[in-house]
Amino acid sequence: MSNQDRFMDDMHFCIEVLGMKDDDAIQEMYDQIEKFNVSSIRYFFDEFVFIPEEGTPADMFRLHDPDYLNIKELT
Repeated sequence: MSNQDRFMDDMHFCIEVLGMKDDDAIQEMYDQIEKFNVSSIRYFFDEFVFIPEEGTPADMFRLHDPDYLNIKELT
């Protein structure tokens, strides 16, 4: 996948799937994947973030173990 295709896929993922509308929030996602040397935003979410298909965002926090791979501890 070319860099341009990856960028377009990431933009689509951020806007359409995650519902991000704020340019600053999207830029912060790019900053974080660069910081952790991850190839794309979609890959980061597919591998490291659990989002349930059904339910609400609150369900995501209920199902996560806060002590497992705590991002704050890695920064």
